[in-house]
Amino acid sequence: MRILRRYICKELVGPFFLGLGIFTFIMLMQQIIELTDLVIYKGVSAGIVGRLFLYVLPYFLMFTIPMAILVAALLSFGRLSQDNEIIAIQASGTNLWVLVWPVLIIGLILSISLAAFNNLISPRSKYAFRSLYFDIVDKQASVVLQPRIWISDFDGLILRTEEMDERTGEMFKVTLYQLSEEGSPRTIFAQKGKLISDPQKLEVGIKLFQGTMHTVDAKHPERYHILSFGTHFTNLDIHGSLKHEKTAKRLEEMTIKELWRHIREIRSRGQVPRWQLVKLHKRFSFAFAPLAFILIGVPLGIKTHRSAKSIGFVISFCLTFVYYFIMLAGEHLGRIGALPPGLAIWLPNLFLGMVGIFLIVRMVKR
Repeated sequence: MRILRRYICKELVGPFFLGLGIFTFIMLMQQIIELTDLVIYKGVSAGIVGRLFLYVLPYFLMFTIPMAILVAALLSFGRLSQDNEIIAIQASGTNLWVLVWPVLIIGLILSISLAAFNNLISPRSKYAFRSLYFDIVDKQASVVLQPRIWISDFDGLILRTEEMDERTGEMFKVTLYQLSEEGSPRTIFAQKGKLISDPQKLEVGIKLFQGTMHTVDAKHPERYHILSFGTHFTNLDIHGSLKHEKTAKRLEEMTIKELWRHIREIRSRGQVPRWQLVKLHKRFSFAFAPLAFILIGVPLGIKTHRSAKSIGFVISFCLTFVYYFIMLAGEHLGRIGALPPGLAIWLPNLFLGMVGIFLIVRMVKR
C-alpha cells in the first residue's frame, strides 16, 4: 500500500507544476507586457522591474495554485484510468479509497499552507508592489502617461495627450485641465508637450508649446479669457496624492491582524463591515479551493480516461469558471446582506466539495 501511495503522489507532481506554469504565465502575461514596457520605453532599470515582478507574483499564485492542483488530479488519475491501472488496482482487491485519501491529505496540507500564504505573504507583496510603483512614478511621471487616456494622478490637474513618443517623452495634441487656487478653472490646449523631470529634486513639470489657455472667472462666469502662448511650463505636483496612495493600505493589502483591526473599528462605530468580512472570508475560501478541486477532480479524472490529456485542461477551465462565477455571485450577495458574508463566500467550495464527495462515494462503492 505504501508503494501505491507514493506512486500516486509522484503522478501528481508533474501535472501540478505543468498547470502551475501555464496558468501563472497566462495570468501574468499582461503584467509581463507592462513591465517590459517600463524597461524599453520608460527607462526604468531592469532590477527595479524585476522587483516589481517578484512582488506581484504571490498575488497571482493564490489563484493559480488551486487551478494547478485541479489539473494534476484530472491528468494523473485520467492517465491511470487510460492505462487501465485503475482496473488492475481494483482487480487486486484494493479499494479505490486507498488511492483517494492520500490525495485528499495533500490537498488539505496545501490548503492550510495557502491560507497562511494568502494572509501573510500575498498582502505584503501586493502592498510592496504598489509602494515601489509609486516610488517610480514619483521620480518619473512618464510611467503613468498613456495616449488617449485622461490621467488624474497629479494634484489639481487632469492631463490627456492624443499621441506620445515613448522614447523621447514628447506628447502631441495635449489637453490640460487645471484648477487654480482662486477656484477659476483653466483649460490648456497645446500642439506639443514634453515632460521635464529632475530626479534629484524629485520635481516634475510639463513644458507646452504652441497653445492656448482658456480661463473662466469664478466670480464672474460670463468673463472668458483666451491667451495664446508659444511656450508654457506647469509644475506637476504628484507628491501629495502619491503620499496618501502609498501609505494607505487597501483591504487586499492588509494582513489578517490589520484586517481584523479594521473590522473592529468599523463595528465600534456601529456600522456593519459586510465588504470587509467578504474580503476576509475570501482569503480562506481561496485557500481551501485546492481541497474542493481535488474532491471533484479525482472522480472526474477517472471518468475522462479516454482523452485525459486533451480534455483535462478543458475541464479545468470549465470548473474554474464555475467556481469563480459562484464566488462573484457570493461576493455580491454578501456585500448587499442577502446572505451572511461567510456563507456567501464559501458557496463555491461547498458546492464543488459536495458534488465531489458524492462522486467519490459512488465511485468507491462501485
